[in-house]
Amino acid sequence: FRSVVLSRSPAIAFYAGSRWEPTPNAEYGQILTYARASGVHYIVLDEGETHDLRPQLAFLLDESTVPPELELLHVHRSVRGRLLVFRLI
Repeated sequence: FRSVVLSRSPAIAFYAGSRWEPTPNAEYGQILTYARASGVHYIVLDEGETHDLRPQLAFLLDESTVPPELELLHVHRSVRGRLLVFRLI
């Protein structure tokens, strides 16, 4: 695999042809530490799953205030909500 995707579901990494790392149910700083140690390149957040299962990451859904260690690459909007793709810098 050329890239590593951190997401709650493995389907995103599968269809991207990437290796999957599951998003831990932890605080943001711990998730960043895990992501860096695991060689993660991209972090993908599903709006619905974030609110329901990872509310501690809900601040990342605000597209106007992206943390400096992330670059917002893409936002997909659908009837199910948004899917945000970040690059870990």
